[in-house]
Amino acid sequence: MLGRKPLPLRVVIAPPPWIRAGLTIVKINIDIDCTPHEARAFFGLPYVKPMQDAMMARIEREMLDAVAAMSPDAVMKMWFQSMPENPEQLRETFARFFAQPFGPAPSR
Repeated sequence: MLGRKPLPLRVVIAPPPWIRAGLTIVKINIDIDCTPHEARAFFGLPYVKPMQDAMMARIEREMLDAVAAMSPDAVMKMWFQSMPENPEQLRETFARFFAQPFGPAPSR
């Protein structure tokens, strides 16, 4: 199958302990050379490669989105979203910030 070397599959069947109580022990070895796909089909296991590929693509997409959200530009925008964007807004913000704690100027 596609030039793949079959994987050897060794099945060892030994009798249960209550049969081993006598002098004769029976041991059977069966060597089966088959590919993983053939072994899955023989044991009735489903072929999950398409589902695994879809899940891996989804995980990769979500990881790339998470990395993009943590780019330096995105992090700076998230941290400083309340900061003013132009110098006039920055001046007004600082003026309001420093004027509030001291109150109005005292009259002499």
